[in-house]
This record gives sequence, C-alpha cells and structure tokens, in this order.
Amino acid sequence: MKIYIAGSSKDIERCEMWRDRCIGLGIEITEDWMSVMRASPNEQLLDHERLVACAAADLRGVEDADYVWLLAPPGTKPSAGCWSELAWAFARGVPAVYSPPSGERPQFCIFTALLPPQALCASDDEAFAKLESALRIESQLDGVAS
Repeated sequence: MKIYIAGSSKDIERCEMWRDRCIGLGIEITEDWMSVMRASPNEQLLDHERLVACAAADLRGVEDADYVWLLAPPGTKPSAGCWSELAWAFARGVPAVYSPPSGERPQFCIFTALLPPQALCASDDEAFAKLESALRIESQLDGVAS
C-alpha cells in the first residue's frame, strides 16, 4: 500500500512520527516532503525553482498514492499546502483519511465536508488503525490473487 501524508510543515514532527510508523508497517510513502524540507538549507526554502519542484513532487505523490492521510494542522500552525493536496486527491479520485491534532482545534477547511463520514477520524491513532486495517486487507487479497 502507498500513502501520501499531507500536513503542515509547521507541524513537521507530528508528520514525521506518523511517516515513520507507516514505514514500520511496510507502507510506502509516495513523497517524503518532510525529509526534503529537513535537507534544504533555510536560505533555499523559498527559492522559486525549488518551490516549483517541490510542489510538483507533492502533487505526483498524491497521484501515486492509494490513500492520502491528512493530518489536519492545528489552528495555531496553519497550512495552505495540505488543503491543496486534499483538493488534488479529490480531483484525482484518491481516497483520503482525515485526523485532527490532539488537544487542539484543527485549522478549518470547508473541503473536509466532502470527505465520507468513515474517513473522518477522531484522532491520528484511529486514522493509523484504519490504514493498518486496509494494509491487512490488501495483503490478504494479494494472497488470493496469486
């Protein structure tokens, strides 16, 4: 299974933690924007050519994913990018799972209303459990198809 993790760069530690947990399960991350950000010197973060390349890579990551996991940013750490990635997932027919930040009010975005109720999780742990279940089912179906 392949996923794209959408979240706020201001909440990068949370995104990295869940990326690492997914990798530990054998889930492929289609675009590791967190590592790209960490590897970029501060003076290059807003370089136009770098931004174009990163944005294109992120959208390809969404397209290549079986699921997009939106780690909704806290209202205190807002993002524009993760909401664009959610919209791209909708446009490309990639299912998304949503989880709010723990103990904080999430940044509001009208487009979360388009997610099916089963994709709206109460916590990151719940979203991770759903992805883990999907991976188990996918593994079982791979065995049947062989």
